[in-house]
Amino acid sequence: MVKLDSLKNKAEFDFVYKNARRFFHKNFALYALQTHTYPNSPKILQVILARQARVYLGLSISKKIGKAHMRNLIKRRLRAIVYEQHYVGFLFVIVARQGITSVDFATLKADLLFAFKQLKISSRHKNSAKDSIKSTSAKGADSINHTESAKHIESKKKIDFATKPDSIKKRDFTKRAGLCKS
Repeated sequence: MVKLDSLKNKAEFDFVYKNARRFFHKNFALYALQTHTYPNSPKILQVILARQARVYLGLSISKKIGKAHMRNLIKRRLRAIVYEQHYVGFLFVIVARQGITSVDFATLKADLLFAFKQLKISSRHKNSAKDSIKSTSAKGADSINHTESAKHIESKKKIDFATKPDSIKKRDFTKRAGLCKS
């Protein structure tokens, strides 16, 4: 499993804002920074990397987005998406925008994965061989619409937590993100 840690203070957020690659979407802004791109890493990066997580995520969701329960739901969904993609060696900051509350999980996931693809961020996922075969076959068709990928994500296997064995019941971000029926 990938250990996910958060950015803790303003200096860490500012470091990512200043040095990261950016992608702006109507529902969020994504800042992504690879940790191994600095041979003589600055002190702030050394402090971040001393926590020994594989991926670091900073979420900036203001009170303009909604009340606390809505902001927490957005945070859980964003963490779940980053957690299940197994991005290793990255610092991410996601700044939520006003329309993110009206977006369902599948669309948010498709939009965020589209943003990762635009920034050329690859995940080290268990099924990376299958993904590389799909991506090589899809190189001829570059006009893939990311809303069609949302339909593809919705059609994937639904997780049934009632039949999950007790030995596997660990902290599951997808359950808290609103993917299952309680």
